[in-house]
Amino acid sequence: EYEGSNGLKLLLVPKPGLGVTTCNVTYHVGSRNEGLGLTGATHYLEHGQFKGSKNFHGEKGIWYLETLGGELNATTYLDRTNFFEVIESKYLEECIMREADRMESPLLTPESLKSEMSVVRNEYERGENSAFQLAHKRLFATAYLAHPYHHSTIGWKSDIENVTAKSLKEFHDKYYTPSNATYTFVGNFDPELIKQQVAKHFGHISPGESIDKMYTVEPEQAGLRRVNVKKQSRSSILGLGFKGPHGLHKDAITLSVLAHILTSGPEASVAPLKQKSIVHDVVASWERVKDPFLFVLWCTTNFPTQQALDHAESSVLNVLKNFQKPSEETVKLAIKALDFEWKASMEGTKNLVMAINEAISRGDAFDVWNRFDVLHAVTAEDVLRVAQQYFDTDKL
Repeated sequence: EYEGSNGLKLLLVPKPGLGVTTCNVTYHVGSRNEGLGLTGATHYLEHGQFKGSKNFHGEKGIWYLETLGGELNATTYLDRTNFFEVIESKYLEECIMREADRMESPLLTPESLKSEMSVVRNEYERGENSAFQLAHKRLFATAYLAHPYHHSTIGWKSDIENVTAKSLKEFHDKYYTPSNATYTFVGNFDPELIKQQVAKHFGHISPGESIDKMYTVEPEQAGLRRVNVKKQSRSSILGLGFKGPHGLHKDAITLSVLAHILTSGPEASVAPLKQKSIVHDVVASWERVKDPFLFVLWCTTNFPTQQALDHAESSVLNVLKNFQKPSEETVKLAIKALDFEWKASMEGTKNLVMAINEAISRGDAFDVWNRFDVLHAVTAEDVLRVAQQYFDTDKL
């Protein structure tokens, strides 16, 4: 790990093998940083920054890397935005110079952003036509009153349609800076050469202004909250969301173990509910992110009726209420499954970069490796304590 004079962090993970490297710029900005009228701004800018930059546009723009055999894309989420390329290591400087240029001088013109508006709006509308995505948005909008996890990364339709190029450019200039970014390289490359090339192309860029610290804390919830969404459907979806800890808290990994015990395999706690057709399925959704997040149990029913939903809700809550300390063998099996899942998700240069990207977004790049130590220290007592602490129906 290195840090340049302008604050740009550089993570180098050299690996033997084919002469291929994945390089990824993680900006420490996501939908949690958006303000009034700017929901969806980070996602909008993700699209917009593929339109070219001052010195690289047209045939020599970012898409030129595809002619060199490269794969490139970007993603946006709650706490981060990232841009990556998978390419032969001999072409890495072509990536570095383009990433530096679009950090410093992207062509965020009204014309280019207007052309993307319909694309982003179409993506939003596809989400509105998905029963699950619609339920997910409404659940989080109800769970978070103050914290900006309240709105999804795609933003609200009115903001998508009315945001100005000027506002987006100002947002970019504030957050997309060296001091707010981490550049990660994983693959078969020369570390000293990469350090020189990054310094050459990024070193002159101003570090940018200090980012305002996020001080908004979600107030303590003092009673159950409920939201209903009615649409024509052949089944129904129930989401039970409980307030959990931030992603680097030990309990966050214990909750991952608990999620596996509750919902995975024939011995899962909810398996009897599926066998009795009370639910069609129950899936645990838990993500380790920067700020305290929701642990959600998503349930689907076999019938699109209120009675089916009510029965599913009472039955799942009864399972949680009566959850007993699991056996050591059950906990070991869950830990083994998560260990394998995490390791499998780190295979290859691209997958490892993406895993590091998520670790960066929750506050510590090295958590991608340190999490295994925490995972293997989880005990049955930890699992029971976490279940009793977080499955509080007054905070549902």
